[in-house]
Amino acid sequence: MPQLSLDQALDLGWQHHQSKRLKEAEQLYRQVLAAAPNHPMALNLLGLLAHDTGHLEAAVDLFRRAIAQRGDIAEFHFHLAYSLEDLTLPAEAAAAYEAGLRLDPKVAEGWNNLGNLLVNLGRAEDAQDACRRAIELNPSLAAPYNNLGNAIKAMGWIDEAIPAYREAIARDPNFTDAMNNLGNTLAQAGRFDEAAEVFAALVAKHPESPQMINYLGNVLTGLNRFDEAAAAFRRAMQLSPQSAELYNNLGNVLIEQGRFDEARDLFEKATELRDAYPDAHGNLGNALVALGRHDDAVVAYDKALKLDPAAGNVYTNLAGALKEQGRGEEALAAYRQAIRFHPDMPETHSNLLYGLHFVHPIDPRAVFEEHLAWARRFADPLAAGAPLPKVESRGG
Repeated sequence: MPQLSLDQALDLGWQHHQSKRLKEAEQLYRQVLAAAPNHPMALNLLGLLAHDTGHLEAAVDLFRRAIAQRGDIAEFHFHLAYSLEDLTLPAEAAAAYEAGLRLDPKVAEGWNNLGNLLVNLGRAEDAQDACRRAIELNPSLAAPYNNLGNAIKAMGWIDEAIPAYREAIARDPNFTDAMNNLGNTLAQAGRFDEAAEVFAALVAKHPESPQMINYLGNVLTGLNRFDEAAAAFRRAMQLSPQSAELYNNLGNVLIEQGRFDEARDLFEKATELRDAYPDAHGNLGNALVALGRHDDAVVAYDKALKLDPAAGNVYTNLAGALKEQGRGEEALAAYRQAIRFHPDMPETHSNLLYGLHFVHPIDPRAVFEEHLAWARRFADPLAAGAPLPKVESRGG
């Protein structure tokens, strides 16, 4: 390469790269590597080009070759982390970020990206630390606050996550992910009015997004604003007519409105669109029970439980249907399964106790022991002043 030195060729190649003249950039990078096969910067830049063109495995190989030559350059480790993350290799990507941050701990974006990965790896406490480091280094960034909220929420601290999401939105009012996370977290905290405001704002920004309209419909359902919720789900269905979830959610609203025939049709459509949808099969069972079709309801509940054997509320509903059919022993077995998966459901325990009196022959000792078990779990804590376990709402 008589006209250009290696460094000049790389500089020119990078100019082409930044101007999206990728073919010319690649040619220059490869010319440098032909002259110096282990040139670390040429390997790194060719890795970036491979990443930008979707050749992620090639990018990983090139970045690792660059690191083998100059493992003291933090940038190389960060570039490797980006490609590993895009390859859905979160543990390896996190290790690459950590290696880069040991070399240059003042890169706020690196700490933020590491925090995001650590949340998904189940290391929520470490994720919080990483996000807080990013915020200390650059308080103006919105993403670390959003990821901090996710990390706090992963620790089970729902209310405490909300301010972090609000901080993210304050820094970037168009940060859709943070708004979505805020809305969902407010709904989880039972603050449905605030959640509805957030999702209404999201729908205003993304009026053609069935996902955002669906979220708004769910929150409106939680507020018992069923007509508005139904309108939202119907609008989303126009935009995404093959979404089983939307048919299921609209069916739930119609159940609340007592429109059981229409709800049944919607749940059936949801199961046609996605047969492996346990919630829709369970909700279909609920609609059929409301219509007095207990035999068909049992079939629907059985299908739901085959898909999700740990769905305690479905066992409870199945038991009710079996009881209506006079199948007392099977109903008791279903109640016991419900309690196995959700032991803190007083209503299910009470139904079990009630059902024991209608199975012949009655076993007085078994009935007495079940009453004692109920008393230990629910009556004794009440007598001691402790709150009763929260009752789960019925639904498929």
